[in-house]
Amino acid sequence: MAAWLVDAVLVLTLLEGAFLLWRRRVDLVVTLLAGFFLVVALRVKVGGADWPLLALVLLAAGMAHAADLVRRWRG
Repeated sequence: MAAWLVDAVLVLTLLEGAFLLWRRRVDLVVTLLAGFFLVVALRVKVGGADWPLLALVLLAAGMAHAADLVRRWRG
């Protein structure tokens, strides 16, 4: 997979996050973060980084996902 394509997805995701913040939809930003960190993990892997960085980014994705689940369960 071409790294530029992953970079383009990251840029579009950042733009989407900025739009959501502008529209005051902070609740959806938490949902977006989990996917964003997964794409960052893909970029880290494509870039050939060592496993500790990949593990750290995947941990961030998991934490964002958990925060989203807690937010949804609480209503």
